[in-house]
Parts: sequence; structure tokens; C-alpha cells
Amino acid sequence: MDVAITDFLHSHILPFSLAQDPKLVKIIDEAQKLGPLYTPPNRNEISGKYLNALYVTHWKEQMKTLISEAHIFGIIIFGDRATDKTIPPFNLLAAGVNNPFALLDIADYIGHCRRGEEGCKVYRESHHATH
Repeated sequence: MDVAITDFLHSHILPFSLAQDPKLVKIIDEAQKLGPLYTPPNRNEISGKYLNALYVTHWKEQMKTLISEAHIFGIIIFGDRATDKTIPPFNLLAAGVNNPFALLDIADYIGHCRRGEEGCKVYRESHHATH
């Protein structure tokens, strides 16, 4: 097993310190319980249902820590706008006393801009300046 871990880390140019990472240790512990009939998920399962499930789990945890003690200390909601040449995403973020950073949403507001809504004046000006 030690040689297999070493080979994996070395072959993928990963830091050797990952051998002691708690998440890798957890994988090894869980694998020992599964027995020889276990088949690892394929890349489509990992990039689909398992990654989606992981996102939901982490998002719920982010919201839990964000709102804990919010009734006492409040929450700060802020955002930033990053544009590329095709879509102007808006990152909606929040912070609280127990969570300095929580991603609430990444909004695509290009449809609003195409309809000429007032909030997109800055986008239109910067978008035209780059072309």
C-alpha cells in the first residue's frame, strides 16, 4: 500500500505531504471496510452526482456557519463583478462572525444588460471599451 501511495503521488506530481492529509487517511480507512468487490466511481459519476452532492453538503455547512450568531452580529453581503468577453458574472458573497467568506451565488446578468436595464450601464460601458 505504501508503494502504491508513493507511486500515485509521484506520478501525478502531487506533494508528498498529501500522504498524511486527513482526507487521504479517511479514504484509506473507508477503503479497508469495503472489501475486494468495491469498484471506484468513474469520472462521469465523480464529475456529476458525487460532485453535486459534495457541493450541496458544503453549501449547507457554509450557510449554517454564516447564519450562526447572525441575530447578534449580523451578516455582511457583498459582491464583485468579473467580466470576460462573453458573459458578465456577478459573484454574490456574504460574511459573518463565524464565516469570513461564503459564496451565495454566481449570477449571470447578461440578459438584463441586453434588455437595457439601468443596473447594466457600467457593464455596457466597460464591455464596449474592451472591443
